[in-house]
Amino acid sequence: MQKSSLFDAFAELDDLHKEFNSITSAFHNACAKVGQLVVAGGNGDTDHDLLERKSKDIMEALKSLDSTTEIIGKSKAFLRQAMNSSKSLVPISILPAEIMTRIFKLAIVPSSGTTRNTRKLLSHPASVISSVCALWRYLAINDPWLWVDIDLFEGGSTRVSKLLMARALLWSVRARNIPTCVNFHSGSRCKGEDLRRQIGSLIMHARSFNFLSTSSDAYLLYIFRSYNLSGRSDCLEKVSIDGPSTNTSQIPTRFNWLDCLPPTLTTLNLAYLSDVLTPSLHELTTLLSTCPRLQTLVLSVLTIPPGTNNNHPKIDLPCLQHLEIWLDSGSILERILSLINPGTRDLDLSFRLPEPNNEYCHRTAQLFCGRSRVTRLTLGAVKSRSDRSFAKLLDKLPELQSLSLIFFYDATCDALDALTLPVGEEHRPRCPRLQTLEIFQANIGPRAQQQLKRIVRAYELTNLAIRGWFPDGEGGQRNGAMSAWLKTRVKSLDYDYETDTE
Repeated sequence: MQKSSLFDAFAELDDLHKEFNSITSAFHNACAKVGQLVVAGGNGDTDHDLLERKSKDIMEALKSLDSTTEIIGKSKAFLRQAMNSSKSLVPISILPAEIMTRIFKLAIVPSSGTTRNTRKLLSHPASVISSVCALWRYLAINDPWLWVDIDLFEGGSTRVSKLLMARALLWSVRARNIPTCVNFHSGSRCKGEDLRRQIGSLIMHARSFNFLSTSSDAYLLYIFRSYNLSGRSDCLEKVSIDGPSTNTSQIPTRFNWLDCLPPTLTTLNLAYLSDVLTPSLHELTTLLSTCPRLQTLVLSVLTIPPGTNNNHPKIDLPCLQHLEIWLDSGSILERILSLINPGTRDLDLSFRLPEPNNEYCHRTAQLFCGRSRVTRLTLGAVKSRSDRSFAKLLDKLPELQSLSLIFFYDATCDALDALTLPVGEEHRPRCPRLQTLEIFQANIGPRAQQQLKRIVRAYELTNLAIRGWFPDGEGGQRNGAMSAWLKTRVKSLDYDYETDTE
């Protein structure tokens, strides 16, 4: 709002206020004069009928002031709003449900991982609200989107465990039919048929299952068995299992993934699984082939048995946007990459770079990148003499914008040579669209420093992150000078190193 328009409006309001006061005062004086004359007795020839009729007419006219009073009340409300403009709050009705969820999650329960002590969790200042306005309370209770993140602590016998369990069930009721995100913290199931029925209803309305490391293999099997026996649902989209503690003595058979996961999955994250839970290669590929909507797939620190069935189905994942495969077995990596057809969406890809002499696995990775649109790439366990195979991989990545290299312990940085192409005395970028380069666990000796300089000169990097150590070898540039030089060439530099002088 322009200042001139605002001042003009206030000037007009001030003039009308003065005129209003003048008219009100004159009207009051006229009424007082009539009253005084009547009290004095007036003249002997006063027509009392006419006097009563005139007074009655004026009184009837004054009834119209009731609406004027209402208008004045509304006008005062506008003025109060102007008086409190610096203290006004955003109306609740215009806040999206996602924003309100974040606000109330901070106000009611700390995020998972804030504290491991459940007693502290309940007494944490962010867990307690002494009072809220009636509108906020009504909104909180009646908006199901505020109750979709549920932490389930099942099977505990302490007072705190029971309170946490009761709160989870209360949240599930308030979420009504909105798909929820359930975080499983339990190592054992609860006692009592009524509680089990309520939990069964809760998991049937879940949009995501997140099993934390505090849960057990047996408990995970129990949840999926309940989910499967209940007829599954068409709203479960995300399953994340992060290394539950193993208790295989209570599990008679291996976990059958095909009987438990629906084709509606968009995210599958499997990490640190026990042998009982880890699917075989055939089970995994068959499962993935039935999930065409999958967007995120993470396989981390798993020992996937190859099995005896080599007749694996093709895996069409047209929606795939994030793929992480952190496996020690190069043969399993090769089989998975050879079977996946990722579609045309931008892909964030992460995997361990195969051994330099494993040409077949390198070839498979190159073919996979050739039929993908990889824009972000993270490579782990980059070893010495990886420059040639890495160069061939980069040739398949014309859309690459971000690259992260995690070097194997004590490996040389030969792979950095692959980022540039020598043309005469110059070096040109192999991936012209690259804007972000991250280097971790790197032994940045004199040769690697020269490689870095060539890369920085060839590319117009927006972000450069370096984590490693600089041996103080002959001909190597001092760390401070190297850092100062990089700062003049890169917009955003994250530079952390150690010096090895031994």
